[in-house]
Amino acid sequence: MPEETALQEAQRRFREVSQRVRSNSDNWAEFITCAARNHKYEFRDQLLIFDQRPDATACADLNLWKNHFNRSVEKETKSLKLLRANGQSVLDVFDISDTRPNAGHEFDEPPYIWQIEEEDSKAVADSLNQVYGFSGDLGLQTAAIAKNFAQNLERRGDPLYSNVNNYEAQQKITDLLGKSIEYYLRIRCGLENRKENFNFEKISELDASTAMRLGTITSGFSRQVLDNV
Repeated sequence: MPEETALQEAQRRFREVSQRVRSNSDNWAEFITCAARNHKYEFRDQLLIFDQRPDATACADLNLWKNHFNRSVEKETKSLKLLRANGQSVLDVFDISDTRPNAGHEFDEPPYIWQIEEEDSKAVADSLNQVYGFSGDLGLQTAAIAKNFAQNLERRGDPLYSNVNNYEAQQKITDLLGKSIEYYLRIRCGLENRKENFNFEKISELDASTAMRLGTITSGFSRQVLDNV
């Protein structure tokens, strides 16, 4: 049997991980955790990063590491293979943990990985209040922002609900979307997530297209919120 090409491998990985993350609550939570750390990437890329390197914190291609961050990829490091927008070619990226400073840059400050320090939380909360109109601490705000967005999406009749034919199932999707966004935001904002407060079991009841649509919305809206911080 011929060996897989890089494109075939990436396509296969995408199919497999798309099924795995929606198989149970724990897998969905683990995926969201990885996605939140790599929130600048699109949903499809986040799936492939999670599949190949679930502990990744900052990924970039070789040229960006070399020319922007003055870093080199360690020898014999295997790249993470992402699918380009057309789905027919591959982009190789590497996590920061697989890089080192170039000669002459050993004492440079390491690349900044965005995170919210405790002393910044009030300023972040103030920014979110100005944009979304919800007051309170970050925990209360992330919950309110996520729930409000999910409910508005339901009221607008988003295609997310196109395969749903009863009110109860519709409500389950809205709740799952809101909780997924809230969990994502809390992870990225450095807030503690108690497992008992986030049950994603309903993800396993969704068909493939609905689950992928829900993941795309979760990733896209969460990135939008974080870009306002």
